[in-house]
Amino acid sequence: MNPMKRISRVGVVGAGTMGGAIAQHLAMKGLSVLIIDADPKCLDAGKSRVLASLAEAVERRILSESEKSQVEQ
Repeated sequence: MNPMKRISRVGVVGAGTMGGAIAQHLAMKGLSVLIIDADPKCLDAGKSRVLASLAEAVERRILSESEKSQVEQ
């Protein structure tokens, strides 16, 4: 039997509301996340939504500034 490998990198297809939220959640759990979208404008908008959500999490004291910085990498 092969032991399961720990997942450390994931890809999310689609940078819409759901894709961005999934990517953010996984990044907050410490995974390296790659988001792709066929439309560069959607990708930029998705990234902006995630960054705004992270900033809000810091304001609400859900994340520290340090934790936010780690997620943004």
